[in-house]
Amino acid sequence: MNKDQKPQKPLPKSDMEVLKQYHQFVRDDEEDIDPKLSTNDDYGRMIARKYYDKLYKEYAIIDLSQYKTGKIGMRWRTEPEVLSGKGETICGNKVCTKDKELSTWELNFQYKENQEVKNTLVKVKCCNSCSQQLNYKKLHKQVKEYTEEEIRHLLAKLEEKKKKLKQEEDS
Repeated sequence: MNKDQKPQKPLPKSDMEVLKQYHQFVRDDEEDIDPKLSTNDDYGRMIARKYYDKLYKEYAIIDLSQYKTGKIGMRWRTEPEVLSGKGETICGNKVCTKDKELSTWELNFQYKENQEVKNTLVKVKCCNSCSQQLNYKKLHKQVKEYTEEEIRHLLAKLEEKKKKLKQEEDS
């Protein structure tokens, strides 16, 4: 840096960047009122709290794009989604628009936020096909276990038949 050049101050963050930094899926009232925080943090927490208060937290919207790996994204509904019925009278999957045969699921949602693992119960309404995707890992595991059990059973029957054939040959 030359002597003539002044050090550049970092550009102030936009409200969206501040919101992304301070947003939490589930906010704790006590954390927002913590007096130990500096004034810079107060502004970020205030923005995040205002946004959080505008969300509708009865039902969540889910992202099932990576359901086979067990990764399911969730977020709270916004006002336009509530007015359209998304997540309550229309399937809660972000890309699905079915409005018939909806099932309500109460899920233990485990997520990582600020290097801390958190759990919360979240309600989701899904159509039958999205419900199968939502439970894919569990259903796939059950099918896998059933086929393995069935194979063991068939192998046991085969061994019995071999013994009978051997006994018949010996007699």
